[in-house]
Amino acid sequence: MVNSESLAAFLDYLREVPQQYTANWDEQKKQESLTQDLLHHLELDEPEREEIMRTGQRLIEARQRRRRAKDAAEELLPVVEYIEKNKAAIGALERLLGEVRKIEQRHQNRFYMPRITDVDA
Repeated sequence: MVNSESLAAFLDYLREVPQQYTANWDEQKKQESLTQDLLHHLELDEPEREEIMRTGQRLIEARQRRRRAKDAAEELLPVVEYIEKNKAAIGALERLLGEVRKIEQRHQNRFYMPRITDVDA
């Protein structure tokens, strides 16, 4: 494995976490709104028995999606807070990655020019 790959993967993870956190937070809010819509439908629309059963199933699914999104957001929150508190350190890691990649590139492009053309001499 190239040395820069692990560092790059870690920095990619740090770049993705805020978007994942926001997406999970948004999904949680969406499912909470859907839950309210379904409950109001049951309360105010006087649905038939079969519609009540379908709505109940949709309610269960919405609550499960909400729970998964909330759990994921809660798990990512400490990472988001770490990123906010350590922007300078993360920037230093980005620069470090650039330096390591430059050295790796230099090593890949390395060649040797013989000093003498006759090796047997």
